[in-house]
Amino acid sequence: DYLDRFPGGRLAYKILDRMLSDRAVSLPSHEGSIEEIVYVPGRELFVVAGLEGRVRVHRASDGELWREFDLGDDSSVRALAVSPDGNLLAVGKGAKPDRVGKVSNDVLFMSLDDRPTPAPLFDYPASIEKLQFAPDRERLAVGTRYESLEIIDLNDASPVTIASTRRSEDLAFSSDGSQVLLTPEIGLLRICDSRTGETVKEFD
Repeated sequence: DYLDRFPGGRLAYKILDRMLSDRAVSLPSHEGSIEEIVYVPGRELFVVAGLEGRVRVHRASDGELWREFDLGDDSSVRALAVSPDGNLLAVGKGAKPDRVGKVSNDVLFMSLDDRPTPAPLFDYPASIEKLQFAPDRERLAVGTRYESLEIIDLNDASPVTIASTRRSEDLAFSSDGSQVLLTPEIGLLRICDSRTGETVKEFD
């Protein structure tokens, strides 16, 4: 609205910047870098996570800590997603190699109310870079580093696999959940059927 009223470029930006700074809140410092911040729809909360192994839920009004999940000192988080109803949190957890050199990359689910959570998704072959719920909350897209994208049905854990050769950091479902947009290769946008994985259209 303010940008429409003040279409003067830099002036409009300064006005908007001042508005936002007046409403800014401060958070407690994190020990490691912050990798993800996501807003919880309809709850006036946002979630912060990173390399220190903690997932923190803050109130948007004042930045105060509302809830914290500790994943352990050897853990890190590079991806978060919140369900469209604002009640379920998906966390892409990575862990340092164990004694035999195995690295753990898992998707954990955390409830933001009292409802039960889906079973965890274990043993992804690479770090989890992106998570995205479908609009129906019944499916979750999991993008990993240089590996294929998977869309998981959370009721039975059955996957739909979509080939990808780069870091799956960017993906989005259509409003009805029937299609998913991703960047499987550098310079390529692909729209796929989210239930079959088949390519619908590409933009090179």
